[in-house]
Amino acid sequence: MESQPLKKTTVVEHNCITSESNEDKEEEKTRECDKWEWKEWKRLAKEEGLVMQVNELIEEKLSKGELVPNDPQYEENKEFIDELAAQAKNIQKIYQELTSHQGWTTQVDNHKGISVYYRKEENTEIHTFKTKDISIPAASIETKYLKEITDVNKVCYCKINLCWPLTNRDCVAQVFAFDCLDCSGAIILTGASIYSGSCADQIDLEVPQISQNTARLGLKKKIDIYF
Repeated sequence: MESQPLKKTTVVEHNCITSESNEDKEEEKTRECDKWEWKEWKRLAKEEGLVMQVNELIEEKLSKGELVPNDPQYEENKEFIDELAAQAKNIQKIYQELTSHQGWTTQVDNHKGISVYYRKEENTEIHTFKTKDISIPAASIETKYLKEITDVNKVCYCKINLCWPLTNRDCVAQVFAFDCLDCSGAIILTGASIYSGSCADQIDLEVPQISQNTARLGLKKKIDIYF
């Protein structure tokens, strides 16, 4: 008679231990899944240019309370979350500038399919211009990849061979591609010139020398959009 309560207590205690062990395993499994999810999101943004899509997923998690500031998952990935949000905001701004002509002066309005717009930047004599379907007559263009960091992050060389007496032009630029097909039906390219020095050294790039009768263009920002 006395052995039964002892036996019952032993079984209950064993069940509790097993239950706690299963909970620990589930928590560990969840943590591993979360790590894999974040790792995959970082890969998609960095290697496939899906910045807008991944940012939307994170914003959805935040709005639903599935991701909360100051919790471990958020803090571990805060730098990525902030960088992604800034990139998404910049892409939206770029898209708006390219598709809206508000604040721009029209120089050529759809003449043989070509349009040219420009605007003067504040506190400088520099003008920014944008074009649509522009071509360069009497010129041949050479392009090649100097380095492919990922499918959407490449260093390109471009040379425009102009007829005499004009001087040829070339440039070396690091270009990033963003897949915005889901949200705007566009692929956006954005980039800037890269020169010999720290930027080139960081990606182990040897910048080509400027050839004879050629002037190198400096691109502070170059943006194209393709529908």
